[in-house]
Amino acid sequence: MLILGTTLLAGGTYLLTKEYFAAGTIAAVGIIFAFYSRQKPRQVTYELSEAGLRIGEKSYGYELFKSFALVKEGMLNTIQLAPLKRFMPPISAYYDAADEEKISDILSSHLPYEAQQPDFIDRLSHRLKF
Repeated sequence: MLILGTTLLAGGTYLLTKEYFAAGTIAAVGIIFAFYSRQKPRQVTYELSEAGLRIGEKSYGYELFKSFALVKEGMLNTIQLAPLKRFMPPISAYYDAADEEKISDILSSHLPYEAQQPDFIDRLSHRLKF
């Protein structure tokens, strides 16, 4: 489907604009998308403590964030931490639904709760199984 869609989009763009660059860019984006969609997700360990959140080898203190949200994305449950710094990306961590109360208690003792829904890109990625 991706190959067909990319070919049709690149071909249609070339027929409408007669520009090789635009068609080539669409084809390159399709190839990059196909390459990254085939990579398997890696296993990462998460640890939530009174000091902060540890994801793999990286630690994040609570002072870096302004709020947290517990978001349900289909079958996955996610902690979303909103950063204080403008250019720092939001931090997400997956958790088991059975641990939600403990996680909420720890986080709410350090950060305010902010209700949040999955954004458009997250919903699109989930539908594309990316």
